[in-house]
This record gives sequence, structure tokens and C-alpha cells, in this order.
Amino acid sequence: MTYIETKNLLLRPVEIGDAANLAEALNDFEIARNLKNVPTPCRPKDVLAWLGRTVHDRSRDNIAFIIEVEPMKLGGLIDFGKTERGVNIGYWLKKNYWGKGHMGEALRAALDWYFLEDDRDFIVSDIFEDNFASRKLQANLGFEEVGTCQFNCQTRGETVTAVDTVLTRQAYWDLRRQSHAQIEY
Repeated sequence: MTYIETKNLLLRPVEIGDAANLAEALNDFEIARNLKNVPTPCRPKDVLAWLGRTVHDRSRDNIAFIIEVEPMKLGGLIDFGKTERGVNIGYWLKKNYWGKGHMGEALRAALDWYFLEDDRDFIVSDIFEDNFASRKLQANLGFEEVGTCQFNCQTRGETVTAVDTVLTRQAYWDLRRQSHAQIEY
């Protein structure tokens, strides 16, 4: 199992025992409003089917990391999942950790791991069009906006426009070198 430690965070594989904490966090409308498939209300049993698949198949195509901002405390999640466009990265952070640089640190660590451990040339994502913080974060990491698509957002109860993004291996490492960012784990 892969554990990624950064200066301020621990990214650890998600476990079945995380269901209650994940469901509790996903009941926050400000988090769930930017995610595609979160039922409202979200109960631990709603999370278990996804957790079962993720824990069973820990390939680079299907792995999720709990972001621990404080030891043994769920701060958020980063997941990699296979789609028709390629491997997709998704993520969220609990509100009390917003605006502190934690998601940027966690995503850099996860992307470093992905591009160091996998030979694929790109990773994809999709962000709801009105999620400006995530769009800015992805732009700072080198993601390029390449189109739009529509998703049904269960939490909002409506169809939402999402921006398709792509991050190439070359663009990511070029940006990391330009910013002189060091890998701190």
C-alpha cells in the first residue's frame, strides 16, 4: 500500500473503516455541491459500495487517498478512477481546511506519485464550471481546459456544466522545474 507523506500532510489509502467519516464530510453541502454522485443525505452505507470497489482494486487506475491534515483525522480525499477519457483525478477538502494551501500540497504529492509510478503521458479531470477555486488550483498545476460536458449533480438536483481538463506529464514536470518546487517526501 502506498502512503505519501508531505511537509504538512499524510495521504493514505482509503479503507472500509473510513465510511462513516466520509459520509459525515460529504453531508456538507458546500463540498457535495461540486461532486457528481453524492446522495443527499449521504449515509455510511451509501459510501460502502464505492469503498468496496476502491479497496478491492488498488491499481493506479482506481485508488483513493485520504488526506490527513491532522494525524488520524480525515481532511479530504483524492481519487484516481478510470474513465473513457483516461485516468481521472478527483478531490475534495473539508471546509475548515480551505484556503490554507493543503489541497495544492496534496495534489502536487498525488500527481508526483502518479507521474513517477506510471508511464502514462496525461491525466484528466472535470470540474464544475462554477467551482472557481478548483479551476484556479488546476491552472496553477498546469492543467489545460479543453472542453465542457454536462453532469447530473445529485446534491444540486440539476444538470451542471463541467470543464474538461488535461494535465500532461511534460507540462506538469516543466511547471514543477520552473517553480523550483521540491518534492518533499
